[in-house]
Amino acid sequence: MVAHVVGGYNLRLPWCELNGGCRMSEDGGNGDEGEKVKVPELLDVVWVALGFAVWVILVAKFLKSQGISRTEDLGKGGGLLMLISMGAATYCFSAIGSQLGREVERGKITWATYWTTLIGIAVATFAFLGVTGIDDFLKLWDSVK
Repeated sequence: MVAHVVGGYNLRLPWCELNGGCRMSEDGGNGDEGEKVKVPELLDVVWVALGFAVWVILVAKFLKSQGISRTEDLGKGGGLLMLISMGAATYCFSAIGSQLGREVERGKITWATYWTTLIGIAVATFAFLGVTGIDDFLKLWDSVK
C-alpha cells in the first residue's frame, strides 16, 4: 500500500497502487496548483466569438418576436438596443475568459479546468437560449424573414 503523510496523519490509499500511483503535492493539495504559464491572447477570440454568437441568437429572437424582417429599418431605439446587446454579450464572455486566463497564469486552475469551464458555459448559455445545435441556429435565423 502507498502511504502519504498529510497534516501529520499517515494515510494509506489502496487505490493508488491500482491506478499507477497517486500524485499529491507535498502540502497535501490535489496538484491543481501547477507551474505558471502564459495564456495565448488568441483564446480571447474564442470567448468573443461565443459572445458574438449569443448576440446573433438574441437579435434573431428579438426580430422574430417583433415581426421585423432582417432588411427592415429598426430606427434609433432598435439600433441602440442591438448595439448594447452586442457589447454586453461580447463583454461578458470576454470578462469570463480573461478571469479564467488569469487563474491559469497564476497556476490556480489547470488547462483542463479552463476548457471544461469554457465548454460548460457555452453549452449552458446556448441551451438557455434554446439553441442546442447548428441546425437550431440556422432554423432560428431562417425563421426571421
